[in-house]
Amino acid sequence: MSPVKRSAKKPKDADNDGTVRTVIVAAKVLDALADFRGPVRLAELARALKMTLPRISRHVSTLRALGFIEKAEPLEAYRLGTKLYVMGQIALEQNTLVDVAPPHMARLRDQVRHSVILSTHSGDGGVVLSCIPSNASPTIVVRPGTHLELPNSPSARILKAFSSDTREDGSPTHDAYPAERHKFIMTHYYDFEADTRGSGIGSVAVPVFDHNDQIVGAVAVVMPSTALAAGPDASTVKALIACAAQISSTMGSGAWNRKLGAQAAGLANAIRGKGRRAG
Repeated sequence: MSPVKRSAKKPKDADNDGTVRTVIVAAKVLDALADFRGPVRLAELARALKMTLPRISRHVSTLRALGFIEKAEPLEAYRLGTKLYVMGQIALEQNTLVDVAPPHMARLRDQVRHSVILSTHSGDGGVVLSCIPSNASPTIVVRPGTHLELPNSPSARILKAFSSDTREDGSPTHDAYPAERHKFIMTHYYDFEADTRGSGIGSVAVPVFDHNDQIVGAVAVVMPSTALAAGPDASTVKALIACAAQISSTMGSGAWNRKLGAQAAGLANAIRGKGRRAG
């Protein structure tokens, strides 16, 4: 009697692992296409991701069939599909922060006469959600989707400083920028940089909190570096903080109200102290 042949069955976990890996590779392909900012050939995409051409080709074909990637005719190159754009617009519409912030940002823009951006967490930095350009010339426009990277971006530092990321000993994970800067942020609730990307553009940023008093974003005023050469103007910081406090309050947070109340109390105590000394 011949032995009975048994089919080799993969463990269920192996199939699941394979599916997860496929999804991860697909996400990497989409991220890479976004980084190129334009149509890219398969060979160049394969080099960027350090993958074989056949493997990249399979993933691109699948993503193209699903509408996430388009072929840039008549070039033999590929780009992100319009389906992703539509999904991105829906995601923005579903984002409460994006719904709430624009009117307050527009008023801030009119006050300070500089462009205003809204950003949120993205990896170890931030990503721009929206921009209200200034009416002045030249106008600084920051495209939604722009990555704000540590250590030079004030918005990224704000997002990092107020995040819940901590080490085992409870200390914050802010090694990407100096501890002195972290202390400044936590004391004053704002941050600034005269030249964030070596492009002659600087910004001042403050945090925005949600109903749980957790940071959900950062609002920043973007301006030429010359306007920040001597540090941020006090009136600009005050207007920026008021904007963030209004957005946070609309989101259900009392964090800024408590912070501003404490500042007012501290000022009153200082005034009373001066009065006693004068007497």
